[in-house]
Amino acid sequence: MSFKKNIFSILSLVIVISLSCWLFFSPEDTSYVEDYNNKIEVLKLKIDSLHSINGGLIVKIDTLNQEISKLDSQIGLKDSKINTLKNTINEKVTAVDTFSNSELEMFFANRYNKDIFRGTDSTSHN
Repeated sequence: MSFKKNIFSILSLVIVISLSCWLFFSPEDTSYVEDYNNKIEVLKLKIDSLHSINGGLIVKIDTLNQEISKLDSQIGLKDSKINTLKNTINEKVTAVDTFSNSELEMFFANRYNKDIFRGTDSTSHN
């Protein structure tokens, strides 16, 4: 039994020594850490670049929103003018609808300075 204990002890010692040698004397491969750090730095630069581009786009969006607001107000003014003109024209059309024939004749004669409703033909003048 002591022989088995000795062999077991020797084997245990050999395993511990070999593991220790492997851990302490094996070259550490740290190149992957350096590679990852380089990739992290590149990504940080890319993020900074994208933040800069994003800031420019935000300014552009704000400018375009201001222009949209100005154009909306101009459209509102134009719509108001159109409605005013429609109402004015509608009033005039309604007024013309109530004219008698002689009043219509006078209206167009005064408007165009022609006497076309009295039977004179402008093409037959000598």
